[in-house]
Amino acid sequence: MSDSVKGLPAGYRTTSAQIMRILAMATGTLVAVQFALAGFGAFGSFHKERDWGAHETLGTIIGVFTILVLIAAIVARPGRRPLTAAIVLFVLAAPIQPILANAGKNDGVGWGALHAFVGVLILGMCGLASRKIDATPVPAAPPVTAA
Repeated sequence: MSDSVKGLPAGYRTTSAQIMRILAMATGTLVAVQFALAGFGAFGSFHKERDWGAHETLGTIIGVFTILVLIAAIVARPGRRPLTAAIVLFVLAAPIQPILANAGKNDGVGWGALHAFVGVLILGMCGLASRKIDATPVPAAPPVTAA
C-alpha cells in the first residue's frame, strides 16, 4: 500500500482516502486558477470590460469538488484532522463564497475583500485535506503510579 495512507484497513477506506487526497489536490489547483480568473475579471477581459463569467463558473466547479472531497472523507473516515479539513473546505467553498461574492457585488467592497481572503483559506484547507493520512492508533501512555 502507498505511504500516503497509513493505519486504515486495506479496501474501500484506503481507496477513499487516496481519492480524497487527489480531489483535494485538484481542488487546490483549481483555486490557484481561480485567482488568475479573478484578476482577469477584475482588470478587464479581451474587450476591456469586467467579465466574471469564467470566475463564477469555476467557483461552481470548485464547490462540486469540495462536495466530492467531503463524501470521500466521510467514506474513508481518515481521522479527526483530515475530516475536519474536508468539512471546513466544503463550508467555506460551497455556501460561504457565493454569499460573500454576491455581498461584494451588491453591498460593498469589504465583502469582496473578505471573499478573496476566504479564497486563501480555501487554498489552505486544500493543503490540509491533501496531506498524508496517518490513522495509526497512538499507544496509550502507561499509568502513573505514586511512589
